[in-house]
Amino acid sequence: MLLERGGSFFVYEPNLGVIASDRTVEGAYRKFTSAKRALVAEAERAGLALRRSGAPAPLPARSRQVAAGQRGVVAELSLFVAKIGIFFLVVGGIGAVVAMTVGSGGKPLGMADVADKAAEIARDVSNLPPEKKALLRQSVGVVSRELGPVFGAWRSPPPQ
Repeated sequence: MLLERGGSFFVYEPNLGVIASDRTVEGAYRKFTSAKRALVAEAERAGLALRRSGAPAPLPARSRQVAAGQRGVVAELSLFVAKIGIFFLVVGGIGAVVAMTVGSGGKPLGMADVADKAAEIARDVSNLPPEKKALLRQSVGVVSRELGPVFGAWRSPPPQ
């Protein structure tokens, strides 16, 4: 992995935890290969087997790679398309509910109807026996834990 930060280039291999830096890509790579060889030699001398990712990686063709935390155009576009797809699914689901309400000959769904339904649900929950309340809390907790990473990734996508 090659990073550029503050005018210095860093070459890093996460599998081995080896990192080296220099003002030039070539210098950073030269220091990195030297540090990697020293680590492997020392591990072999100690009788340890390292998980090696194969042959040393070739020197990157580009002199500057995008710094960590920034994504390329393709990654940004794919993230945008995914978010738009999710948005249309949510809007489509809400539209389907509204269309079913209007199409069934009933009156249109208003905010007062939503508030009434929420109050009805709250009343039903308060009238549940204790064991059913505990089961409901447990179910809500499981759903919340499962959806937590999804909402967290939606708010702040991970860097690539």
